[in-house]
Amino acid sequence: MGDIDNIIREVALENDATLVTGDAIQRDIAFVKGIKVEYIEHPSKSFRKIEEFFDEETTSVHLKAGLKPILKKGGRPGGETRYVESGNTISHRELESIANNIVKRCRTEPESFIELDLNGGATVAQLGPMRIVITRPPHSLTRWR
Repeated sequence: MGDIDNIIREVALENDATLVTGDAIQRDIAFVKGIKVEYIEHPSKSFRKIEEFFDEETTSVHLKAGLKPILKKGGRPGGETRYVESGNTISHRELESIANNIVKRCRTEPESFIELDLNGGATVAQLGPMRIVITRPPHSLTRWR
């Protein structure tokens, strides 16, 4: 398969053409070789960012596959705290996509890092001002509510 990819890049370079691809590796190699490239992400690989669940009133978000997001509203000292279901049920695939995006961003964005990553299924991440805990079985087997 690598030979075909190389031929495609050579043809694009020789003809001063734009290589259009959905392959991230092909995109990166083309870019390094100075080939104009347009990357088209597959729709199933699109993801929601964790920030999409927050508004000015939301202090924390709880996501679990098979359930609607639970938003903690309020929670300021002396104020009222309430939990609200929001949006559609989160699928396992969407939840994994959100979690993977958080981890990826923590490795590249300023003031972001992975504080703890246990192979047993728990990750503590700092994504800018947000502290995020990601759990997978067996740590995530408890029920919300």
